[in-house]
Amino acid sequence: VEAQLGERVFLIADERDRASELSFYLKEKRVEGPGHPPVYIVESQDILNQFSFWPRYDEFVPAPRNTAAQEGDVYTEEDGVNAFEGRTAMFIQANGKAEPARNIRAAFQSVEPFATIEVRRFGRVIRSYVVHVCKNYRTLPL
Repeated sequence: VEAQLGERVFLIADERDRASELSFYLKEKRVEGPGHPPVYIVESQDILNQFSFWPRYDEFVPAPRNTAAQEGDVYTEEDGVNAFEGRTAMFIQANGKAEPARNIRAAFQSVEPFATIEVRRFGRVIRSYVVHVCKNYRTLPL
C-alpha cells in the first residue's frame, strides 16, 4: 500500500484487543514517536482502556518555533499541530461488522475497503479481518 500511495501509513484497529494483537505480531514495530503504540485504537474522548493514556493520533503537539499561522487557523494562540493531519491510515476491523466506525468515517476524507485477511489454523479460518484505506486524516471537532 505504501508503495502505491508513496507515503508511510499508520495503523488503527477497531478494538483494543485487536490493536494489542497486531502490535505484538508486527514484524516491524512502526511507532510514530516516543511512547506511541504501533497500532492505535479509534479516537474517542472517552477513557476506555490503557490506549487512552498513551499518545494518540488525534492529539495536538506543540508547533515548532517560528511556524507561521495559516489563513483560517483558529486557536492559534495554543500553538498546537497534529502530526497526522493529511496522512493515510489502514483501519483493521473484525469481518462481519457493517462498516467502519463513525469516527473513522468522519475523520478521513475517504474510507475504502482494501483487503480481507483470513487467519487460518489447520486449514480452517479462525479469524477474518477487513482492512480499509483511510485517506487524508483531519481532526474531529470537540
